[in-house]
Order: sequence, then structure tokens, then C-alpha cells
Amino acid sequence: VIEGYTPRVNYGELGYDVTAIIQLKVEGSALPDITDRLRGHKQMVTVYEVTGDYDVIAVGKFEDTDG
Repeated sequence: VIEGYTPRVNYGELGYDVTAIIQLKVEGSALPDITDRLRGHKQMVTVYEVTGDYDVIAVGKFEDTDG
């Protein structure tokens, strides 16, 4: 069953040449605030709450490594 369609974005063509995989350990009750704040940044492609060694894994796209 098809549930939808997703565009495939060529981030390089948009000038975003750097992909960052960010892994965070977060103290208890701060988790929802941290994930919400990360999701609010335009550079974040996706943000996951996960189990294991880390609490959050985020994927971001950036123009360069200079910040």
C-alpha cells in the first residue's frame, strides 16, 4: 500500500555540501526540549530519539564546516 511520496532533494545543488551526524547524551527530563530545539533548526534534516549509548541522533546539512 502506498502511503505517500517523498521528494529526493539534491542538497549539493542547493549548496549544502556537508552532512553532519550528531549523537547526543541528554540528561533525563531535558530530552523533549532538546529534540524540539534541534527540529526547529532549518539545517536539521531529521532528529531521532533513540535507545542505547546515545539519546538523540540528528542529521543536519550545512554549507561548510565554518559554522
